[in-house]
Amino acid sequence: MEADALKVRAKRAYELGRVRRGLRFAVLPLPLMILSTNVCGAPIPICLTGGALMLLVALFAWRGGSYEAAIKPGLFAGLGAYALPLIGEVLGLCGGERMMAASLCFLGGVLTGAFLGARVIREPIQRGRFLFAGCVIASLVGSLGCVLAGLGGVLGMVLGVTTISIPAVLLVKRA
Repeated sequence: MEADALKVRAKRAYELGRVRRGLRFAVLPLPLMILSTNVCGAPIPICLTGGALMLLVALFAWRGGSYEAAIKPGLFAGLGAYALPLIGEVLGLCGGERMMAASLCFLGGVLTGAFLGARVIREPIQRGRFLFAGCVIASLVGSLGCVLAGLGGVLGMVLGVTTISIPAVLLVKRA
């Protein structure tokens, strides 16, 4: 009886440690959310997207394995799609023109997908899970910047990520 209680306490302590680890990872997107809110001026979509990003980062960190391994590459990969429309806005390249910002979002999505496609090949196990988690995280990070271009910019960025990462999935399945 005492051994069962000890196993239950050990499992509870282990799971609590995993939750704490997940919460430490979850704060990583906060600076991106703050900067995006200041430049884009769309707090509601940014808070919703950022909240979903923080929740998924915490969940993937709690889950561990390939999901956790994809967090940092996914955050890094999404920075291209995040930064390009913001830089375009700050430099005045977009000038209120959403089409230019959407084009920058698509370009950032292509760069993001290329980085993740190249990175997944180095993943030793569960490449599909790694690519899925990385693409979801990178797409949400990119969405924080592509909010500037509206829904078209976000969809263009997601299209760019999937256009490049789908061939990587097919190559991974072959290997």
